[in-house]
Amino acid sequence: AKAFYEHSWLFTDQWHLVMDIGKFGVNDYFDLGKDVSDQTSQFLNQAINNNGAFDYVQDLEGHGYTYGVRLGLGNELTNLDAAFFSSDSYLQNISQKNSVLLGLMLTPEWYPGIKSVYQVYGFSNFGEYAQFDSQGNLISRDISKINTADNADDLSKTGFGVSINHSFPTGINLFAKYGRQDDSRDVRHYQDMDESYLLGFDVHGQHWSREDDVFGLAFEVGRLTGNHRLAHEKGYQGFFDRKGGIGKGNYADERVLEIYYKYSITSYAHLSADYQWIDNFYYSRLINDVHFFAGRLNISF
Repeated sequence: AKAFYEHSWLFTDQWHLVMDIGKFGVNDYFDLGKDVSDQTSQFLNQAINNNGAFDYVQDLEGHGYTYGVRLGLGNELTNLDAAFFSSDSYLQNISQKNSVLLGLMLTPEWYPGIKSVYQVYGFSNFGEYAQFDSQGNLISRDISKINTADNADDLSKTGFGVSINHSFPTGINLFAKYGRQDDSRDVRHYQDMDESYLLGFDVHGQHWSREDDVFGLAFEVGRLTGNHRLAHEKGYQGFFDRKGGIGKGNYADERVLEIYYKYSITSYAHLSADYQWIDNFYYSRLINDVHFFAGRLNISF
């Protein structure tokens, strides 16, 4: 599913250039957040651990990875990233259907132990999208060929994201994310979402004599906007079967609250309990709120 080669060059005592090439994840280098992005040990909800309004390209049958190359130029404070990825696993289409990304990351240490990570990035996915018109209709050259090697749609889609992380020596970490993408295009890879806001924190257990334990809480608001929202109100299904769409007048922003506690059994094994409350599930006032409970065992060796 994932295999790539990485090579680095040292230019001076401070600056280095890194190249990655092969099959890996767009979100390995873009939309980063060290306290929020790891589903194996942190938050489970996809709109929380990744920017929900970031239709990052991936092979949907390949565990979220795709073919590409990434260049990163950086030092202790700054990192510039540029990347080129195939939109899917059909490499014969890579010259027409691909994604280009640019990102800037800053990692200042304001005071000993007080560290920050700021990342802003933009993407443009070329040559694979259909569009929503002003009446909420999906205009595709051939709907039956979407997500196949013979996909006939050729429009592009752009968007951007911002990620902020602050770490304190007291074991408290704060994070926030914002994302926005073109709402006149359909969604091909990630989530039916045009705008996303996220705030959260985690606290390490040193405050209650459990140093390796972690308590985390995050709140996310996801929105449909523009022609994309009109399409869902009219009956567009998207990734999920909404049994006729949201319905006119029934739209509401989806709100997600997630809480988890990670209990350290040993330094090699952790047990987590997770709770999610989702209000206006699938953007529908009719569904209202739902509750999810999960358990997770993580063993490393």
